[in-house]
Amino acid sequence: AVNGSVVTWVLLSTLEGTNASLAAAGVGLEDVDSSMATIEVEGCTRGSLEVRTTQRGTLGEAQEAFASALYVPSRHWSGWDTCTLMVMTWDAGNTSRPAAVAGLDIRVHVLAVNDPPTIGGSSSLHTIEDRPVRLGELLVVDDVDAGEHQLAVALEVPLGSLTGGLPCSILPLGGAALHLQGSLSLLRACLPDVTYTPPVGWFGSTALRVNVSDQGYTGLGLPGITVTERIVTVQPVNH
Repeated sequence: AVNGSVVTWVLLSTLEGTNASLAAAGVGLEDVDSSMATIEVEGCTRGSLEVRTTQRGTLGEAQEAFASALYVPSRHWSGWDTCTLMVMTWDAGNTSRPAAVAGLDIRVHVLAVNDPPTIGGSSSLHTIEDRPVRLGELLVVDDVDAGEHQLAVALEVPLGSLTGGLPCSILPLGGAALHLQGSLSLLRACLPDVTYTPPVGWFGSTALRVNVSDQGYTGLGLPGITVTERIVTVQPVNH
C-alpha cells in the first residue's frame, strides 16, 4: 500500500461576528492506509481557526478534531480571509512510504452585518431656573461601521425647547424637537452645540428622548436604531 493524501481548498461563508464550522462545508479527513495523524493550524490572515487539538493521535481522534474546527472572524470585520490547516498522516511503518502531508487552504467570505449606533455619555445633567444648558455630555454617539455615511439624530423634550446643532443638517420640527443629520465625524462636532432652554419660571426634571438611526447604509439587515432617554434637572432659584 502507498500513503495517499489530497491538497485542496474549501470555501466557507459566514456573517460578521458569526463562527463558521469546517464540518458544515462537507469537508472531512480521510486516509485509507493510515492509522495516525497530526493536525496543525498555520494561521489566518484576519480571523482565527480553532481546532480542539493539534497533538498527535489516532486517525479517528484526528478526524474528531478536524470536524471540530471553527473559523472565528475578527470583531467588527468583514471581507475575505484565508486560513491554512496542515494534516500529517502515517501508518506506523505498515507501508513503504513516509508520512503524507496535506495542506488545506480555507477561504472564508465574511459578510458585513449592520451594527447599530450607540449612545454614551452622562445619563443626566443639571441647570438652574431660566438658564439654558448645552447637552453635549449627554449625546456621545458612535457607530463602528458607519464610516462617512449619514446618521440621523432625533431629539425631543416634553417641556422647554431645543436649539443649535450647526453645521449639521437640521429639520425644523418646532421648539421641543430637533432633527440632525450628518456623518459621525460631523455629528460629533454638532451635538455639543445642542442647547436646552427650560420654560420661563419652571423647575423640575424632564426627559430628553434621543433616537439615533444609521439609516441602514452598512451591511445586511435593517437600519440600526438606538433609542434612550436622558434626564435634565432644572433647579429653582430663590427670587
